[in-house]
Amino acid sequence: MKKIIFMIMLMLITIPVYAKDNSFYYDNDKVEDMWITKINSEKSLSVNPYILKRISDNKYVYCLQAFLMMQKGVEYTLDYDYTKYGLSKSDIDRINLIIYYGYGYKNHTSKKWYGITQYLIWKITDKDSTIYFTNEKNGSKKDLYKDEINEIENLITEHNKNPNFIKDYIISTNDNLSIDSNINLDNYIIESDAKYKVINNKIVFDKLNKGNYKFKLSYKDNKYNTDYLLYYNKNSQNIIIPGHSTNYNKEYEFNIIVKQGTLEINKTSNDNKKLKGAVYGIFKDDVLQYKVETNDDGNSKINIPFGKYKVKEISAPIGYDIDDKEYEINIDFNNTDVVLNMKDNIIKAELNIIKKSNYTNMFLEGATYGVYKDNKLITKLTTNNKGISNTYLEYGDYIIKELESPKGYKLDTKEYIVNINSNKSINLYLYDDKEIVKVPDTYLKQNSSYIFIIIGIIGLIYGKKKYNMY
Repeated sequence: MKKIIFMIMLMLITIPVYAKDNSFYYDNDKVEDMWITKINSEKSLSVNPYILKRISDNKYVYCLQAFLMMQKGVEYTLDYDYTKYGLSKSDIDRINLIIYYGYGYKNHTSKKWYGITQYLIWKITDKDSTIYFTNEKNGSKKDLYKDEINEIENLITEHNKNPNFIKDYIISTNDNLSIDSNINLDNYIIESDAKYKVINNKIVFDKLNKGNYKFKLSYKDNKYNTDYLLYYNKNSQNIIIPGHSTNYNKEYEFNIIVKQGTLEINKTSNDNKKLKGAVYGIFKDDVLQYKVETNDDGNSKINIPFGKYKVKEISAPIGYDIDDKEYEINIDFNNTDVVLNMKDNIIKAELNIIKKSNYTNMFLEGATYGVYKDNKLITKLTTNNKGISNTYLEYGDYIIKELESPKGYKLDTKEYIVNINSNKSINLYLYDDKEIVKVPDTYLKQNSSYIFIIIGIIGLIYGKKKYNMY
């Protein structure tokens, strides 16, 4: 009786079978030399798997019930309620993955892959039967197609892996980031705001600018353009048509947060005047990395990567002494913003006015000088009894003028220019000419008779002594 039933089934397999809305058929296209055996409490069957297609477009489809023949002329209902098929959510997801990675995936193009795919589906849908490969009809169980089955299983395992690197990364602008992947990145579409490379299944980021970058991985289905279909009929064979499944929709996102530090320099004079034009070098490992200059507000601010640096003034503002100190700073995640408040001393030099007589070369007391800057009187200086007067002048050009000469000396009308451009003292030697007093002519004229009398008396006395006149 079993043989008769089996012969009828084989006859039915070779006859095209139609559904009202969707028509499917077996033809003589079968997997040669492949035998699948099913054993349960009721019967034992062994068949070559025939390839099932849809009539409208010859698309390959699969049976969901092992060795159950399709009934001619029955109506099929498109129904995604897989519980009617005796399946769970995990069952239908696994079936879709078997179909995806089975026949037609990459180099899985020979007919044996169709048979193996159908075999693995039946192993899920017919849990009450023992289904195995054999090398002949009704033969004993053989461990056949082990490598092919393992390949499909490994692909499914790989598909079901969740990436172990999905987390936010916080790095500095001078960091290179390399992320090892436990999934095959070739199977994913990558979207990223940051420039990256995939090298040996690693995601590699070169140094990134400051900012927040999004990174998204989406599983790419390169096999199907339409969703899978389930056709149900309680009196006939149930059918699954391969297509895209929601369990392919695997998406993962993470962020890369790139930080950098800031260095702010505030430059003032020793009297708290904001200084423009102070140039600083920022060194790392004694190599100049950056150069900054303070603005009108005495401020300079720069973004720099994390690290240890030395800050040194390269040139001071005009008129100020350079600061020869080195300032060490460490910028990291705990100390991202560093402020340095630094001062420069204005250049100041001692001016010594040394006053001498041009007539006797003696030091002169009482000479008063005015010190002018920008045509404004800054201070007055008067020489002491040693002929010296001094003061300290800040950087700049000055004019020195004598305002009052020492008694008995002429006023010096010259202007003397003094340039203060270093801290070295300046000795300015200045000379005055002695004033000569002349006897007026009117005096001689008015008193000439008396002068002659005096001269005559002196002459008589001198002659008497010389010649012993008395």
